[in-house]
Amino acid sequence: DGGTFRDSVYITQMNCNCQAFIPNAFSPNGDLLNDVFRVDIPCAYSDFLIQIFDRWGNRVFSGLSTEAVWDGLQNGRPCDVGTYFYYLRYQGVRGERFEKKGDLALIR
Repeated sequence: DGGTFRDSVYITQMNCNCQAFIPNAFSPNGDLLNDVFRVDIPCAYSDFLIQIFDRWGNRVFSGLSTEAVWDGLQNGRPCDVGTYFYYLRYQGVRGERFEKKGDLALIR
């Protein structure tokens, strides 16, 4: 009854902004500027999948980590200039699941 008490709280900061950066264009022309299509995720993630399709629905690229980058080639041959479509799936550090779909431009 009556007296002085103390307690401590420890706070750990986590990067919870697990939104992927997905470029909308790239130019695989060998000038070392935007030569590859790469997804960047600023947090820990798991269950990553990126797939890229041409306008006819043919898959031209697939990767299982952000280390996988598309260089604009399919079976060793340059893909046509134009619009491509991506499907991205990954799981964030707190277990939240993300799915994104969109388009990107391949320019030379």
